[in-house]
Amino acid sequence: MIKNFFIFLFNANEKHPWIYWLVFMLLTGPLSFILMFSSDYVYPNHTSVFYVNDYSHVLTESSERYIAEQARILDDKTKAQVVVVTVPDTRDDSLEQYSLKLANQWGIGDKDLDNGILILFTTAPDNKHVRLEVGKGLEGGIPDAKAGRILDDYAVEPKKKGEWNKAAVNTFVAVLSELYKIYDIKPGDNLKFITDEVPAEPDKVTMADAPFEKSGSANEEDKAGWEGNAIFVLVTLLINSFGYLIFICIIATIVESVSPETYRGSSFAKRDKEYGGRSSSGNSGHRYRSSGGGHHRSGGGGHFGGGGASR
Repeated sequence: MIKNFFIFLFNANEKHPWIYWLVFMLLTGPLSFILMFSSDYVYPNHTSVFYVNDYSHVLTESSERYIAEQARILDDKTKAQVVVVTVPDTRDDSLEQYSLKLANQWGIGDKDLDNGILILFTTAPDNKHVRLEVGKGLEGGIPDAKAGRILDDYAVEPKKKGEWNKAAVNTFVAVLSELYKIYDIKPGDNLKFITDEVPAEPDKVTMADAPFEKSGSANEEDKAGWEGNAIFVLVTLLINSFGYLIFICIIATIVESVSPETYRGSSFAKRDKEYGGRSSSGNSGHRYRSSGGGHHRSGGGGHFGGGGASR
């Protein structure tokens, strides 16, 4: 049954390759478009400051500078990285999904020690939340319960009041204090909590400000012109065509094994004779294999497994 199915696919491509290609494109094309558009601008790239990224524009420059300086000192001493991020919302993701994906995409922390921490705030008036995402290498030192206590003590109340500088700085300082204990290093005298909230100036662009773009909400003037859409369509066609070639080569390899007589009269066998000859065993000199691929991790830094707490 399975053998006959592969032979049918192989023979259909031999008789009508262009129709076969068109059917393949019609089946895979819509899926490619859905996947590409659904992931457009969901997770922003970090700013050049890296340690603090204020997409909601709620932090003052003094708060951003303080977080960046203290995070850099910690990084230099321990290789641990703590990153503070504010976003209006998490789009269609839950807070936990968004935080985990963003932390892994940015690769926060050392790639061997997995010692990164992300402090994520969502600041929309009807969606005020905070998430402490802990890298795998620090989950023993900062388990979920301790992460929850840090948020309860330093983030929950100022978050409710919209005091984002107090929430961000004090949660950040509390996390750094725990990390210095874990690494048995005395923190500097500049590591201090703040008591007063100084609101950010809405029209002032600060060092860690960046536009928060996301798919599904762009205005007409923000959408790509016909040139961008044409390039996207061409790239999608090229990728899917390459996928079609790989698919057909895999089918040909299977048919060569299960039905040599079917394979011998095909265009694949003729190309084998023309370009590679045949081996002494009677099999073709060329082999088609699907690539296994190596290990790949986006961002090149630490790994996150979902440990932490949300409030």
